Amino acid sequence: MAISQSAAFSPKIPQLSFTSSLQTPLFLAASTTTSHRHRHLHTSIKLFPKRQGHIACSAISGSSGTKSSGLVSENTANLLDTAKVFDLDGNGIPISDLWKDRKAVVAFARHFGCVFCRKRADYLAAKKDIMDASGVALVLIGPGSVDQAKTFFELTNFKGEVYADPDHSSYEALKFVSGVFSTFTPKAARWNYSCRSW
Repeated sequence: MAISQSAAFSPKIPQLSFTSSLQTPLFLAASTTTSHRHRHLHTSIKLFPKRQGHIACSAISGSSGTKSSGLVSENTANLLDTAKVFDLDGNGIPISDLWKDRKAVVAFARHFGCVFCRKRADYLAAKKDIMDASGVALVLIGPGSVDQAKTFFELTNFKGEVYADPDHSSYEALKFVSGVFSTFTPKAARWNYSCRSW
């Protein structure tokens, strides 16, 4: 499934709604392409399976670091099975356990102090009642220490589960990029513009 929306001053993005019998979350991959016929930009969001019987989840800011082939490699799936995140009590949990026996929306923050990530976390937390009614867990993972995750949780009153990824293992498994050059780029700006009405 792909949704294409013109990034050329479109006031609204169509709302996505879907149902799934799978007990795992979804990966969202963003890509921007230029249409040679129409000479304007399109931003596409594609849902794709992690592996047979599973669907993986990622909320990303628009720069995934690699071009999506439409499928997550078996190597990535194996890395996710071994990557650990830590809850607010410091207990290590394999990241794949977060969606193993339940549906989940898993959001990845740039870092726990990111103002934009806090705004997105507020948006997701505002939808928590809808997620609860649908039997979907809300999870946020951030690169940083357990203490930073606790501070984020206390300052934002985030209603979902918060996990720390101090060694960035989940970010590396998903090939997320970091740094100023991956954040402040025209591609990231187009993605943030197109998502602002969500």
